[in-house]
Amino acid sequence: MPDKKIIKKYAYDLIGYVGSFLVRDRLSASAEENGFMLRLDNLDNSALESIINAVYISNPIDGNADINILIPENLAINLNIPVECITKENSAGIRNLNVDDNRPILTATNETQLSDTMGNISSISRDDLKKANINIWLEACRSICKLNLVEADEQILSAALRALLKANSELSLSDFANFCSSICYYSNSNNEGLNIRRAVGASLPRIRLPKDIDYFDNQRFTKSITNWVKYFTKLKARERIFTRQDTYGRIFEREFLRANLNECLQNGIHFEEEVLDVINAYIDAADNDYSKSTDLFECDWEKDNIKKIFDVVKEKQTGLGDETQIHFTTEFEHNEVNQLTPEEVDFLKKLNGKIDKDDIPEIREFFARHKHDLYLRPTLYKRWEKIVFDHKVECSDFYQGLIKLFTNNIASCAQSEDGFYIEITVSGAKRNWLDKNYDVARFFSLMYKPLFVRLNNSGLVKIKHAFKNVDSCASPLTDYVDFFDGENNLKRESGDSKLARSKSKSKENRVIKFDVRVKNTDGSNADTSQFQLFWTTDLDVIGLELYDDLKRIADNGENPLLTTTVYRQPIDKKGGIHSVSLEDITTLDLKSSEGRGRLLSKSSDEVNLSIQLKDYIENLNSLTPIKEQLLDALDCFERSYKECIEEFLANGLNYDLAVRQASLFAKLLDLCTPGNFNAISEMESVLSLLLKVGTVDIANENIKIVAPWHPERLKSLAIRQQRVINYCINLVANSTEFIEKNLFNKACADEFSATISPEILYSEKDNANLLLSTSSVNGYSLYEEPVDLSLSKKFYTDSNVEKAAQEIEEFIISYLMLYPHLKSNLNIVLYENNIADLSYLLVSRLAEADDLADVKLNLTIMNSQYEKLDLTYRDLLNRIDKTQFELANREKNDVFLSNLRIALLRPESLKKDIDNIKPYDICILYDSFSTHAEVCWKKSSVNSKIPMTP
Repeated sequence: MPDKKIIKKYAYDLIGYVGSFLVRDRLSASAEENGFMLRLDNLDNSALESIINAVYISNPIDGNADINILIPENLAINLNIPVECITKENSAGIRNLNVDDNRPILTATNETQLSDTMGNISSISRDDLKKANINIWLEACRSICKLNLVEADEQILSAALRALLKANSELSLSDFANFCSSICYYSNSNNEGLNIRRAVGASLPRIRLPKDIDYFDNQRFTKSITNWVKYFTKLKARERIFTRQDTYGRIFEREFLRANLNECLQNGIHFEEEVLDVINAYIDAADNDYSKSTDLFECDWEKDNIKKIFDVVKEKQTGLGDETQIHFTTEFEHNEVNQLTPEEVDFLKKLNGKIDKDDIPEIREFFARHKHDLYLRPTLYKRWEKIVFDHKVECSDFYQGLIKLFTNNIASCAQSEDGFYIEITVSGAKRNWLDKNYDVARFFSLMYKPLFVRLNNSGLVKIKHAFKNVDSCASPLTDYVDFFDGENNLKRESGDSKLARSKSKSKENRVIKFDVRVKNTDGSNADTSQFQLFWTTDLDVIGLELYDDLKRIADNGENPLLTTTVYRQPIDKKGGIHSVSLEDITTLDLKSSEGRGRLLSKSSDEVNLSIQLKDYIENLNSLTPIKEQLLDALDCFERSYKECIEEFLANGLNYDLAVRQASLFAKLLDLCTPGNFNAISEMESVLSLLLKVGTVDIANENIKIVAPWHPERLKSLAIRQQRVINYCINLVANSTEFIEKNLFNKACADEFSATISPEILYSEKDNANLLLSTSSVNGYSLYEEPVDLSLSKKFYTDSNVEKAAQEIEEFIISYLMLYPHLKSNLNIVLYENNIADLSYLLVSRLAEADDLADVKLNLTIMNSQYEKLDLTYRDLLNRIDKTQFELANREKNDVFLSNLRIALLRPESLKKDIDNIKPYDICILYDSFSTHAEVCWKKSSVNSKIPMTP
């Protein structure tokens, strides 16, 4: 057994040496200051006494200056320090003490709320001492404990001490000092004479861990702290034994430990008599008697077979099914409501081995039913999460994919405590990047560069490439054009042929893959899971030529405001008639030879709005009140707009520039009020030109496209980008836990995909019609006019009811996740519905949904107009046989169909005498998803005081 008194004495001598060094260092740095005061804060008596005596002995400091050591009398009662170091002043009095000779003052306090509001006061705390440079502690060990090590062993000891502080930030100053002192004791040839690695293992009891001499006796533990931190962290699992707790935080049962000891003895495991006495004393000790734990920890974990006693309660990665059953058995032993059914118990037995992909749907159902119960044990909950939520995320909108990945997977692995970061590795060698479709890679780099730069600069996310020598070239992820041109130049210099821009249509060359891991700051994995994010796009989607369109604007000199007109391609390749779609640029007749998706080009019907605006304003009547203001405002806006576009091309969309140019655009519109012009026609002419900026007309159609270079759309994209970046950083920086991730993801998808800023479009037609945004892709929005019911004799249109049925199904599933008790009787009404197809499709989708198999559903179709209700009823009767045949032949739908009730009602048929009773759980208004509308314009007077800001 080690001599604990010697170890403890040397420990406080070490604190005194380190404290004295810090005092000398602080006072030397402040030698020029008069009246400087240094305070020792909240140290225990032994530490304070050691530091004061060490400083007193070394007085005068550096041989040229004395210091006043003034320790309040109330603190010095139990201290063995020189009398001349004690004063009757209290801590507050010393702070305001005037010393004639201007010598620096060293004092102490135990007042935790005393703050340093005076510039001449500095303090030394326990953390300052513990986290002092490790070289100071090593020097103290050499001086106090006569530690004599070769340079290699000193480096190993330095790594071990730094790793301990990193792995256990809550370690106390006295424990750390005792640990250092113990290492010196065991390595001393007069005592044990152990090598430095074994001395570290022997000293573990000083930091409340079982002694394990051979634990670090391996060549993997060098001057690098990586393995030291990893294994010190693993050792923390043994700390619970000191407080007599198992892996679940429960106090050990003595009978259990006794039975385990007897089993070890029966199996022939040998214990020395002294060790056996210590083990018996530990087992029989009171729950709060930790002295027996201290004695137990002095026995060697391996050599004395202490670990055999705790093998049964050692935390193992048991099968998911077994661990789940144990959780329900222990947590809900007396709660019948939360008990598992026999079918669920049989299902859990299948999860102990390798999980089959066919079991995933059933696993998700179980998780949905019991996630609130599983949440009571976080480690088990996370194991279920890793199976339920896909580790592979595919997306065409990178923002949406990143948000889904961070919410579903990263948030459950990354914690708020220091030491974690997210590593995102971009897959693909240089050759792979050069083979990627040029337009696809260039578009991704243009749109998402600020996202990667900001995340990388945050320190919480690190972006790296899979190929070597990435620093020797531009990053293909954020500067694809420079990367490609750089490689091209290298080819030319070496005499090789010029690189051709890839036009490959293969999926491999249209996909950008990211591998995502949660890492410790030392580079080790904080979580074993690896996640993958795949971004891909279709070559026919609009936007891949955005770079060229923006360059066209930037190269237009002092006249950057452009608009253009394109034609609809009415007939597809197969001779069918189709309408304009942003998902398919072949629906537009783009004749440009410079790029198949370019909207702005020399060969297009491009109009320079800058020139037209300046000419028109300059030719206004000289009596127009704000002629000069308009020209100045236009000039300011144009310069800011061009700067924003140029920055967009060079470094990605800049938030500040985008918001600034939108603000100047708004000020320009604010000037366009009737009171500022001699005639309304003048104001309309200026407005008509301004509101065309960033828009694309479809010739001969009342259809418009809002492009990403629209002033307000630039701001909208910048705001969305900023919100996604802040969301990801906050999610990693703060410990965030979600109960309903699916609902949160859907809300996030809706929130981040919505257009943030309003836009005003101008129409030159005599009868102006309302335009609605029908789709948005890659920052482009398509605006069309709705179908006018007044021009149609039909009561229903050819609207896409499949999408409507899908949205209703998703809403119902989400609603039942929050209110599962409604499954026994769910009442839904489709209000003002007149499309029979919607009813068929909705019933079919609900019947196929696994989450709704046991739902008793009452579906009511309601319409206030008798004619429409009658038409829907006739359609239902005409098709009911077919619907029954289709659904009845699906075996899985039997239960759902037997619980299904469909009714058609008029609102007035509801009972009026029922108060405070809601007859329906969900009411869905048909207008919320219809594609038709009745347009009604109302006259109103023009108020010249109301600005025309969009």
